[in-house]
Amino acid sequence: MSVLTSLNKLFGKSPFIPLIEHMEKVKKSVNFVPELLDSFISNNNEIIISSIKNISEKEHEADVIKNHLRDNLPSSPFNGNINQDILSILHSQDSIADCAEDLAHLIEIKPMKVIEEMKLPLKNFYEEAMKTVDMIYNIVTKLDALSKATFSGPLAKNLLKDINELCEQEHIADVAQIKTAKILFANEEKISATEIFIWSKILNKLGDIANNAEKTGNLIRLLLILK
Repeated sequence: MSVLTSLNKLFGKSPFIPLIEHMEKVKKSVNFVPELLDSFISNNNEIIISSIKNISEKEHEADVIKNHLRDNLPSSPFNGNINQDILSILHSQDSIADCAEDLAHLIEIKPMKVIEEMKLPLKNFYEEAMKTVDMIYNIVTKLDALSKATFSGPLAKNLLKDINELCEQEHIADVAQIKTAKILFANEEKISATEIFIWSKILNKLGDIANNAEKTGNLIRLLLILK
């Protein structure tokens, strides 16, 4: 079944369902980031190429859902400005997949060997960043049930707790990013200026994955507080 066929069947029920489907595609795209970075560390070009391809394909599938949702939001499905809330969450979670694709293309730009000093901190950094994606995925997939509970009650309370934990995890990822960047620049005599530039971009894009996961969570926080 195509993405659009699935959407057409589901869209009449709730706009949160395609929002969740979009998040599922975002997560599938980002799920290839560890494979990409592991192959980058081990200098496995064949896996690097396949990982980049998979990330781009899933990011495109997320874009298909994003565009269909934006073009077909019902005029007044809920009270207030729920459409704008949905679009804000959609844009933020879409940025997660965009950053994954940008990261993939940065690695594609120039073949680089990862120096020994960078291997462990890079692995730790991406593992901490990926935890934020798992957490925001679990939060977003509860939105349809939350809307049926009128954004209140025990589910809303538990979701706020989940969002707070997501923000804590994003901070942990930030700390790991700074540590990795410090090690990068402490070893700059072993790396060319061009590679330092690309490395900085790679670390920033990986950090932005976690940043956008946190941003999505905070937008959902507003949805809970204001409704």
